[in-house]
Amino acid sequence: MLITGRLGDWLIERHHLTARPLVGGVAFLLAAVLFLPGLLTTSLLVAAPLFFLAAAGIGGANPPLDAARRTYRLIYPPSDPSGISAERKTLRWTSTASCGGG
Repeated sequence: MLITGRLGDWLIERHHLTARPLVGGVAFLLAAVLFLPGLLTTSLLVAAPLFFLAAAGIGGANPPLDAARRTYRLIYPPSDPSGISAERKTLRWTSTASCGGG
């Protein structure tokens, strides 16, 4: 996850203005490419690492996309004054609920 955020920042420094959304999109595509063989295989020893890497790809998409939201102000004005979009609040609530509260 840390690699994708730093990769997006590194590309931005080299004047690739669309780097953050691009890195996030590539991470999502990588997750999909790794998830499908995990579903189709019958061996747990093959499926488990594929699912782990797919989950890392999904998690790796968040840092560059969050940075892009803040940099390009993709949070709409009617949002909460704290600057957190409804999408992020929902993600936080669902992850808290799935982990047993907190």
